[in-house]
Amino acid sequence: MSQRQAAYKLNVSQSLLGRMLKSRKEIENASLENVNSNRKRKRVGKEEEVEEALKQWFTKVQKKDARVTGPLLLQKAEYLAIKQ
Repeated sequence: MSQRQAAYKLNVSQSLLGRMLKSRKEIENASLENVNSNRKRKRVGKEEEVEEALKQWFTKVQKKDARVTGPLLLQKAEYLAIKQ
């Protein structure tokens, strides 16, 4: 089946289907990692190590039912960036 036919059957544009096929591995990995599938685009920071450390910290804090505000998250990100 051609991309054009597949796009028509899925009711998406051919360019969208092409982008999805191009990033197939990344999409599959995200689904295996239980990443939020409702978001429209993936935003990444400049430093992947800082992003990962911040994500781990945020998960730990969330499990303790603590409230995390935007300024607190920013402060922790800045601290982690300096630390690494």
